[in-house]
Amino acid sequence: MRFRMRRVLATLAALALLGAAAPAAPRTLASADGRTLEAEILGYRGETLRIRRMDTGREFKLPLSSLSPECQTETRAFLRSQPELRDTIPADAVRVEYSRSRFESERSKQSYVGVSTQHWGYTVTVINLTNEPLEGLRLDHAVFAETDPDHVRGKPDRKNLERVRGSSPLDPIAPRGRLSVRTEPIVTETQELTGGSRWITDKGLTNKIRDRALEGVWLRLYDGDKIVFEASSPESLRATERWGAD
Repeated sequence: MRFRMRRVLATLAALALLGAAAPAAPRTLASADGRTLEAEILGYRGETLRIRRMDTGREFKLPLSSLSPECQTETRAFLRSQPELRDTIPADAVRVEYSRSRFESERSKQSYVGVSTQHWGYTVTVINLTNEPLEGLRLDHAVFAETDPDHVRGKPDRKNLERVRGSSPLDPIAPRGRLSVRTEPIVTETQELTGGSRWITDKGLTNKIRDRALEGVWLRLYDGDKIVFEASSPESLRATERWGAD
């Protein structure tokens, strides 16, 4: 009995593997000028199909825009039903560079206090290292600021951090091209006393205090639901903070 059961299970497993490995049924693709092509859709990225001709076996890429409107509608519906066909890029297809930036700055004066308001964040550049355009990427980020960095209210046991989140769907990046975007900003305010007055802080006497200061950034680059790049500055952020925390 046990032997028969093992044979049945082995047969079922083999059938499952065969089913998973079976190629998709060929589809008839119609061009805008009425020509047709029998092809198997191997994968897709953005608006480009990766197909295999059934008559010659040749594989190549085909823009969805080259199909007739009706065929485009049918093909898009088919792709939505087959999410596993979506091709994802390898991690070495992109390089990401980022640097802290001051986006805006303005000054004002109230009595004996000068006020400087600044918008700080990061400029992030995504570089396409391939010879094909990259589409469908999304950059998610969290920008961190330390509150009361001058310890006006006393030195805390650990830094008090605030975060601002953002998400940026990226425009297509040309082959060997690059695209730069800005994160959401952290708004800081610095007050400066004039006339010799000073504030007493945990760090001593000072004529300048800040309500917050840019601390760092945590970046995630997605291709669909797959993370293809992740980094933080400083690196310790990923150890001390949680991505999903508010």
